[in-house]
Amino acid sequence: MKLTVAKKMIVLLSIAILGLIILAVSGQYYINQVFEKTNYVTINTVPSIVILDDVSKAYSDMQETVYQHIINTDDSVMTQLDKTILEHRAKMNEGLDTYEKKQYHRCQRCFADQGYSRHPERIRHDQRAASWLVAGQ
Repeated sequence: MKLTVAKKMIVLLSIAILGLIILAVSGQYYINQVFEKTNYVTINTVPSIVILDDVSKAYSDMQETVYQHIINTDDSVMTQLDKTILEHRAKMNEGLDTYEKKQYHRCQRCFADQGYSRHPERIRHDQRAASWLVAGQ
């Protein structure tokens, strides 16, 4: 069978079009893969980072207030600072509870999956904070 120039051009164009279709389909497949992975980060990771950032801010504010409490000797100012410390602690606990309840990440190493609220270090910290506040009143 002898191919004419026209038939050779048709075969060549057909192969080129088939190659472009395969390239477009595989490109779409990989774009969807990238979209799913970045969407996972947006939906699952970023909200937990925002919550943990709020917890960190509350902790920093509480730490700053504790330093002010240490420096002050006036009882009325110290009483006001005690209330402020309790507010910051409540914000911090609220953020940690939200982090535990939402469980955006579902990974094995996350505090929420390991029951951080029952973590011995947090329990000891809560007990020390409660005894410190009771002793101060």
